[in-house]
Amino acid sequence: MLATLSIGADGKDTVESIHWYRRAAELGNMAAAYTIAGKYERGDGVPADAKEAIRWYRRAAELGHYNGTKAADAIEFRNGLVKPLPRYCLALVLICLAPGFAGWIIRKRSFERT
Repeated sequence: MLATLSIGADGKDTVESIHWYRRAAELGNMAAAYTIAGKYERGDGVPADAKEAIRWYRRAAELGHYNGTKAADAIEFRNGLVKPLPRYCLALVLICLAPGFAGWIIRKRSFERT
């Protein structure tokens, strides 16, 4: 039923089809949630809104859509909405990449305490 609602008489999405997609998504239809997210991402029948697209992609992922999280992450990355990693994450990466470095830190700390 959703597929038949998506095309209006002029070949474009109608306000009514968007209403029904949103309603189906709110009731737990993962394909409808993913479709609404795409519409917000492209500005297809609704104003383009990255944050709304992310919200609907995340909802689609919660409902089981395999591409929901990936699509939301891609929008966040493209729009600079990704939060920077805390400084300690960099330290953990360095420690994991350089096992000798971790040993040096441990030895240094033990000398400072004595």
